[in-house]
Amino acid sequence: MEGHTGCTTKIVTLCTFKLSDAHVHYRTPLTSYFISHTSHLTSHWQSITLQNLYLIPHTSYPIPHTPYPIPHTSYFILHTSYFINNIYYL
Repeated sequence: MEGHTGCTTKIVTLCTFKLSDAHVHYRTPLTSYFISHTSHLTSHWQSITLQNLYLIPHTSYPIPHTPYPIPHTSYFILHTSYFINNIYYL
């Protein structure tokens, strides 16, 4: 799907989240990724704009230490190396 700016209905109030509250499940050696459960977003994240966010299927990305399996809509990956103000559904 084409990327777009602003908040979405899938991830409510995406514009106001805070990285320090992210629950990290997996991190690559070359590039930092934060993978969290989307249910944490509205209650735990605030005060910063998330950018370059990607929603991915749970089974199509290596998450070797995930404590429990959940549907793909429950995960997001935040790429933190640079910021582009766009949201993409993969």
